[in-house]
Amino acid sequence: MITKPQLTEIRNYLLAKKLPIDILIEVNDHFVSQISDLQNEENLGFEEAFEKTKENWKEDLTLSWNGSADLEDSSPFIRNVRQQLAIENFWTSFKYTLIAFFSILFSGIFFNQWFFKYFLLITLLFFSFFPFITYLKNFKDFRLSKKYSNYILTLHQGGAYLFLGILGVTLQLDIRLFQHSIEVQNLINFKTLDFELSEILFLIFGTLLLILMSIFCIISQLKYLKQIQKIKPFLKYL
Repeated sequence: MITKPQLTEIRNYLLAKKLPIDILIEVNDHFVSQISDLQNEENLGFEEAFEKTKENWKEDLTLSWNGSADLEDSSPFIRNVRQQLAIENFWTSFKYTLIAFFSILFSGIFFNQWFFKYFLLITLLFFSFFPFITYLKNFKDFRLSKKYSNYILTLHQGGAYLFLGILGVTLQLDIRLFQHSIEVQNLINFKTLDFELSEILFLIFGTLLLILMSIFCIISQLKYLKQIQKIKPFLKYL
């Protein structure tokens, strides 16, 4: 049976490895389970079993700088998890961006100019403001990452604040695209343009990129909020 002081020793060791708290909780459970198994199967004391478990995880948890733009030391385990999460969130965002794109395309082909203009506006404003509204609605939960700024609570917290950096640019592009909605609809329907094609394409692709970033932010926020509920009971140890 692992005692409370021993659990604290395990926890402090993992905190020193700069693990995000949500991942630390899972790794902590693995450590406890492996130590208990070693104690039972090999008749080892806690310290011996703990050292053997640390050795098993040594390669994954060794802190180092890998030459990236992030100057903070990290472990191979965390770098792999971060990459997997980023790829997963990106492809999910890309799929939803395609849905938004084809919805706009469909409305441009099958509906009149008035409907298209305001459908475009509502769609753009939704993606622009949804992350901001989510942040305000869950302000206390998002503020926890600032309160515990010495720790990474979850790898999703970086993407959760992405909207702060793009909101101003997004609104500017939204307004310009709304103002030129007729030209956009003409382009969709291969009609003659009264506006520079390059400028229209810039507006469209720039807006789609910002929609992609907004959706990435939304996904990160929702995952952050889910993880933060698991983390809250652990915060008393920080």
